[in-house]
Amino acid sequence: MEIGGLIRVTVNRVEEGFALVDYKGHEATLQQTEFTWDAGLVEPSDFVKKGDEITVKVIALKNERFSISLKQVIESPWNSSPKINNEYNSPVIMVAEYGYFVKIEQHCNALLQIENSKQKHSLHDRVNVKVIGVDISKEKVLVVEI
Repeated sequence: MEIGGLIRVTVNRVEEGFALVDYKGHEATLQQTEFTWDAGLVEPSDFVKKGDEITVKVIALKNERFSISLKQVIESPWNSSPKINNEYNSPVIMVAEYGYFVKIEQHCNALLQIENSKQKHSLHDRVNVKVIGVDISKEKVLVVEI
């Protein structure tokens, strides 16, 4: 086993926020943030169930302990992140007091702040937006309504 390597593990238990897996008698925790590139909270039970055999990437090793990621088995969508001035017709996937989160690409959500919105929106509304800011290190995209 080496950092960056892919291994097959067996899911032993699925809980809210994590799954416990086994690799050759060693247990590891697959954290909620390592299931998918999609932003927001996910339920591990949407991805795995007890007894599943899955391929994961080893992202850290220390003594007999190791950290794993399911999402890093595929390339990060941030390697080809949205570009400034790209335009999208996006669904509202979450409403917050400070704005709306819209899905602009498969694994990429963006924030439409209230001051950058032309009107009030509801969950699942479609909104025409333009990218005005991208912070790859924080995996954040800012858009305005057009």
